[in-house]
Amino acid sequence: MEYIEIIVILVLMLSDYFLTIYSYGLRLKGYSKHFVINSYELNPIWVKDVNNNKILNFKHLSLVFFACLFLFYLNYTEKGSVFYKLIYGAVLMNFILVNSTHISNILICRFIQNNPNEIQGQVELSDRYVYTISAIQSFSCAIIIIPLAIISRSFYVYGGLIGCFILTAAHIIWFRMLKKKREKMSKLGS
Repeated sequence: MEYIEIIVILVLMLSDYFLTIYSYGLRLKGYSKHFVINSYELNPIWVKDVNNNKILNFKHLSLVFFACLFLFYLNYTEKGSVFYKLIYGAVLMNFILVNSTHISNILICRFIQNNPNEIQGQVELSDRYVYTISAIQSFSCAIIIIPLAIISRSFYVYGGLIGCFILTAAHIIWFRMLKKKREKMSKLGS
C-alpha cells in the first residue's frame, strides 16, 4: 500500500474527534459526579462542537481533508526526505498521544460507571490544573522518547519528539488564550 502512512493519519484524525464525542458522553454517566471540570475538550476550536455533541462536524472533516491533502502532497513531492519524515512523525505522534488519552479516559469513565462505590466525594478541577496535566503528559512522553530518538537516529522518531513538544506547547497556549478570554469577559462584565 503506497499511501498507508496517510491512511493511518486519516484514521487517527477521524477517531480523535469521534472518541472525544464518545468519551464526553461517557463522562456524563458517572465521572462528572466526582470530577467537575469546565470543559472536557481542551482545544478551543472544538469546545463548542463537543459541548453540543455535534457528531457530524464539517469544520473537523474539512481540517482532516486539508491535512490529508497536505500529506499527499508531501508524499508525492518529498517522500523519503528528512522534512517529510519530521512532519509525518510529528503529526503521527500528536494523534497517537491524543487518541491514547481518549482511550484512557473511556476506560476510566467505564470503570467509574461500573464501580460507582470506588470513588466518594467530588473534586473541582481548575482549568489551569486540567491544561497543566495534559501538558505534563505530553512532555513526559517526550522525555521517554528522547532515548529512542538517540538510539534509533530516525527522523520519524525525531518528528515524534517534536510532536510531543508541540502538543505540550499547544496546551500551554490554549490555557493562556482561555485565561485572557475570561479576563476580558470579566472586565466587560464589571
